[in-house]
Amino acid sequence: MALPFLPGNSRNTRLGKERFHKSQHFDYTNGFPMLVGSEKPGIGGERLMPAWLAFDKQVISIMPYFQEAVQEVQEGRNRIRKCKIYFYLEDDTIQVVDPEYKNRGIPQGTLICRQRIPLPPPRPGALLQHLPLQHQPPGGAVLPHIHRDQLQGVLLNAPAEAPADPYCILRQQLEDSMKPLRPYERHDTLRHFLDHDGKVLRFYCLWDDTESAFGERRELVLHYFLSDDTIEILEVVPAQLRERRPRPGSCSAAVFCLHSVRGLHPVQYKAPPAPKPPRPVPPYNGFGSEEDSLSSCRGLAAQAGAELPRKDGTTDPVDQERLFHVSYHLCDDTISVIGGKFLLRCRVKKPGQDLFKSELSEYFTAPDLYVGATLCLGGRSFRILEADEFTLNYMQQRADEFPKANVGNILSKLRSVPEEKQAEMRKYLALSDPNNTGSIAYESFRSLLTGLDCGLSEHEVLVLGRGFWERPQPEPDLGLMLAVAQDLLRKNHFEQFPHLVREFTHQDPEK
Repeated sequence: MALPFLPGNSRNTRLGKERFHKSQHFDYTNGFPMLVGSEKPGIGGERLMPAWLAFDKQVISIMPYFQEAVQEVQEGRNRIRKCKIYFYLEDDTIQVVDPEYKNRGIPQGTLICRQRIPLPPPRPGALLQHLPLQHQPPGGAVLPHIHRDQLQGVLLNAPAEAPADPYCILRQQLEDSMKPLRPYERHDTLRHFLDHDGKVLRFYCLWDDTESAFGERRELVLHYFLSDDTIEILEVVPAQLRERRPRPGSCSAAVFCLHSVRGLHPVQYKAPPAPKPPRPVPPYNGFGSEEDSLSSCRGLAAQAGAELPRKDGTTDPVDQERLFHVSYHLCDDTISVIGGKFLLRCRVKKPGQDLFKSELSEYFTAPDLYVGATLCLGGRSFRILEADEFTLNYMQQRADEFPKANVGNILSKLRSVPEEKQAEMRKYLALSDPNNTGSIAYESFRSLLTGLDCGLSEHEVLVLGRGFWERPQPEPDLGLMLAVAQDLLRKNHFEQFPHLVREFTHQDPEK
């Protein structure tokens, strides 16, 4: 039992000491008192920090054992008891604890409460240097040292092993005998089946039966079903040997395949198959599409090709002035031309390609369509005059895919223009903007870039104009706003107009 920290109940720390001098921590420097030695020891050369603060929460754990004699017990005359000794550095106290075991039949737990244990006279209380030695504790049992934590500055004994306790061994055997394996018990395999249903491991095996009479080497396939842990072994019969053979199911083959799951590596028992020689593709014969002709060469069943509308070119001036609507479908790279049902939705080849060749033809893609481009569709040439707002925004948002809509590339082309043309451009801009407002009309800007032959297409000029276009902000229409507000109030059956007038007056008292 611990005593209260009162005078007379605590030990005198000055007993046994002969030095009581006080270290000098302050001195005068240039006539001023200053701290000159904060690391100097305290009274009698001791450290200034007390032990309870320097060694707070620092405990040395030692795991010893002792042999306790027992009487009138058939399991043996003694028992090996393993315990733990805790040495608290803050006040040099010791606590001995015996771990609890199930159905041991002897008192367990704390054997010695936390206290200072004196050594036999004439030596004073317990010290750290005496812990590794064999000593006689109050219980009268021998506590040889087994192992303890490392502590700097203290020489430790080599760790040892504790002998086995016969009683603990007997108790473990009894507990194991009370829990035998019961294969007749029913296990719920529904979750295992649901988690692994349809999952099968396949292994390629070889049954070498050449040592027996009429034996041969047979290739096998082993299927391991994870849903119910069952095995199926099938024989790989060559195409030229279709006679029915008995299904092999020897234990050696199954054990070999099961052990392959445990970490064995596959064995190469036959030469790898020779690589197939490349098969040349014949040239296109003109029937159907090129993709269908190529598929018929690679497969056994030919498929019917899709018919494409074909029209010859014309020089009719009426057709030259007609306007058409060209649509490009991004999902499948197809083009349709609407203007009297001119061209149905299909992929269109680029002109100037050989018809009969082994390679696939090139088709029109999205970057090929821009304002000012000329496309050959259905045997006629179409010039793109303009595009809708969605198309222009789509191309500008994906400038890396559409070079004609990349503002950076357009500005790079303008910077590479010779100095003479740049001087003409400055002169033209000054004449087009006499009031020095910083802006000109789009038609003048377009005429400037197309007239100087800067290498820009119609779409690039349009993108450049859209990028620097000043959009005037429309003035707010108070009448329109008032009409919309009145219409909304009327539809919602609003009747609290006096409250609304008071709120307007409060928010805008000047009107």
